[in-house]
Amino acid sequence: MKYGIISDIHGNYEACRKVLAFLFEQKAVDRVINCGDIVGYGPRPNECADEIRKNEKVSSIIGNHDFAVLKSHNLSRFNAPAAETLCWTLDRLTSENIAFLAELKYSGEENGFMFVHGSPRNPIN
Repeated sequence: MKYGIISDIHGNYEACRKVLAFLFEQKAVDRVINCGDIVGYGPRPNECADEIRKNEKVSSIIGNHDFAVLKSHNLSRFNAPAAETLCWTLDRLTSENIAFLAELKYSGEENGFMFVHGSPRNPIN
């Protein structure tokens, strides 16, 4: 089985859509592992979350921006523009996409390998 690894989409729907389309339409991979940060910064967080959530060939874990959107009361680890963007993102996410992000695990394992957003010691950061 061939895997594609993606990460840090950050609300950039055009890139998300084009990369996934290329990987699957060209039959370059059988599955895609998304290592987190679906949202944050970019203007289309719902479209990105929908694209990842609805694709059965994509496995995802949570990234620090995804986590921060869910825990928006504690944004002290982010600079002011990033924190502002995370609040903006939360105000726009659908309830389905908030629930999707909340269900993501800190790490994943597939076919004998582990994937995290940060490191095995600190999976989110």
